[in-house]
Amino acid sequence: MGEKEKILARFNIKDYREDLEYVLENKKFDEEAKSLLLNIYYKLDNFYKDYLSVKIECEDKNKYLEDYIKIIKAKCNKITMIQPKEITEGDKFAIDIKKGEIKSFPNELVLLQAIYKIIERDVSTDRLLLEDFTKICLNNVMYKAKTINSVEPLRDFTGWSWQISLTDNDTIVNNLIYQNLILLLGYRFVNDNIYKTNIITLLNNELNKQEYSEVGYNFLMDLLELCIIVFNNISKENHEKCLKYKNSLISKRKMLNTRREYVEDKTKSSSTISKQIKKIDDMLENIVLIREQYEKEIKKDKNQYLGISDFIDKKEVEKKKLLNQIKENNKVLNQKQYLFNHDDYENTLKLYDQITEEKEKVNIQNNLTKLQKDFLECMKIKIEKANTKKDLCDIVVELRYYSNLLIKKDKTVIDQNKISEDFENITKQLIYKMVENKFFDIGFVDKEFNYSILKYVFNTKIIELNGIIIKLCYLPDNKVNVEYYDGKMLEYKQTFDIPKDEVVTNKKDKKIKLFKIGG
Repeated sequence: MGEKEKILARFNIKDYREDLEYVLENKKFDEEAKSLLLNIYYKLDNFYKDYLSVKIECEDKNKYLEDYIKIIKAKCNKITMIQPKEITEGDKFAIDIKKGEIKSFPNELVLLQAIYKIIERDVSTDRLLLEDFTKICLNNVMYKAKTINSVEPLRDFTGWSWQISLTDNDTIVNNLIYQNLILLLGYRFVNDNIYKTNIITLLNNELNKQEYSEVGYNFLMDLLELCIIVFNNISKENHEKCLKYKNSLISKRKMLNTRREYVEDKTKSSSTISKQIKKIDDMLENIVLIREQYEKEIKKDKNQYLGISDFIDKKEVEKKKLLNQIKENNKVLNQKQYLFNHDDYENTLKLYDQITEEKEKVNIQNNLTKLQKDFLECMKIKIEKANTKKDLCDIVVELRYYSNLLIKKDKTVIDQNKISEDFENITKQLIYKMVENKFFDIGFVDKEFNYSILKYVFNTKIIELNGIIIKLCYLPDNKVNVEYYDGKMLEYKQTFDIPKDEVVTNKKDKKIKLFKIGG
């Protein structure tokens, strides 16, 4: 959400409870379902403030509540509460998208998941199987992850605590990929473009616009490769589809490697298309031929045309498409386009290196770790570009949120040894920059010592970081005890050895409000 929208949202406070109650009055839902839907609303209304504090890149509260009510109104025709034994083992809800029906275990989080699942886009592979298959793999992750992200305010916030509580490995992976994107490009950009047909191009352009340069390109390529593996691992059928697409790329690359065969194929294609165009032209110039062809096609399917006029219009459209195909053939026959296509197939094939006949499923962890290292390299650039206190404080919030994301059921991203060192390096970079610019000032000069004390902000689960207060108590033997408070409540304390070369002119005990987010 942009800064302007955030400011306006503060003055656009609306109680949507009446809107929801009105919608529910006109719905044939179980009474228990209606009660749960209202309870969900109350919790979202109360918890969302904490959600906005912990996670900067998210939907505006008013928009979120509006969407919640709109989905119930427009997409949910029937909601029934049932017992777990009535649903397939392992599932807690069942949905029928066409009928707009939900059967759910009587649990608020389960019901909210079902509500967002009912609007989740289907990933169709038939139409684009041999044209834009990589986009299908990206869509598979993005659509599911959008649903996972949508239930986060209720799932992870209780009104007094924040805990990321995902338990399924596939869900964890999808969520991590999605959060990587919105932390780098912003929630609004990702949300506005998620369903666009040229999403991959848009992501690449935005990474360039944000000046992530080559690092951003590596991030995108590794993200796409990971999405391909995720799609591949879902089922044997998906694996076969991945192989089919990979083999089609190999065939196209082989054809491109033989320039003569490539030219002959495109020339032959244009010749065939030209004959089809001539056939349409000859028919359209002769009313007798038009009627004969119309009657011939209408016998096969009497509903395909509204009449002769409609038949003629559709033949004109068909001719236009054929002419465009010839134009495309002519484009790729020139040397520059030929080389572009060759390189494009080569680059795309690299994304499918791990998809092989011999192994149906691919271990995902190495790719997931690699993507996180790319992500942190991009965040390093983001820190370098940030100069205001607000921008740097926002990055503190974002990295604190990121550090709590799961990479496995029992591990956060920074629990991984290969990632933790990179994370520490960029948090040092961030703290050093804030200390140098006096955005943090706790009375010490040594950068490393400042970092030792201030790095706790990335560990704490305090909701409001701008509420953190630290108390410095100087001890004998050149030591200092640091207490970290959430307002008036002590959360953590630690004793540090003050570096020998650190000159402390005032050893009076003191309390410091660490920083104010956005201040």
